[in-house]
Amino acid sequence: MGLRERVRAICRRCRSVERREVAEFRRWAENTDNLVRLSALVFVPLLIALVTLLSNAVAALPYLLFPPLASGAYTLFVRPESRYASPRRFVGGITAGAICGWIAFVAAERLLPSAAGGTVPPIAAASAIALTAIVTWVLDVEEPSAFSSAPLVLVVDMGTGTVVLRPLSLFVLELSPRSAYVVSVLLSTALVAGAFAVWDKTVYERRATYLYGTTHGDDHVLVPARGENDAESATMAARIA
Repeated sequence: MGLRERVRAICRRCRSVERREVAEFRRWAENTDNLVRLSALVFVPLLIALVTLLSNAVAALPYLLFPPLASGAYTLFVRPESRYASPRRFVGGITAGAICGWIAFVAAERLLPSAAGGTVPPIAAASAIALTAIVTWVLDVEEPSAFSSAPLVLVVDMGTGTVVLRPLSLFVLELSPRSAYVVSVLLSTALVAGAFAVWDKTVYERRATYLYGTTHGDDHVLVPARGENDAESATMAARIA
């Protein structure tokens, strides 16, 4: 066997191995559990990286938003059919938690001014969790990550400085650190929820189109039609298809 024939044989083996590996991966991905975990492995890190990129460019996006955002995003993608896999619940719940934490801190600061000395009042932490539970229950946006965003807003920078945003050249928006945190939670959760909605509609709900080869011919049903009942047989075949 000459050198050219050996090279061709090696190429054929490589193509055969590649086809076999692709077929095995396709069979593995046909399992819904494997598909959603693969999606979570790919999309959640990419979304967190995108939010990180934005937080590096915009000072108003504090890093404390990442714990509830990451855990909530993973829940969205890994359990797309659960009661928590709702963009409305995801955005509303986590944002409501941040708002409740903000309200609890302001209330504790007003009622217990002596406690506002660089520490978080315990009553503020307890009130943030209790208020979050009540609000998310009443609004039907119960979200586990909401109980993370609620206490985190309490430990946002306690300085008196303001965050200045200039979304437009003629429009200037000044926010306190905690209000900036709430806004950043709203924007980042909306970004993740939008990506999840697109993935759910274009990938998850249409996974059979991309993965299951048997669906290409599932509408072809062969039913013998004999005698005077051929119309009924055709109708039955159409219903089966």
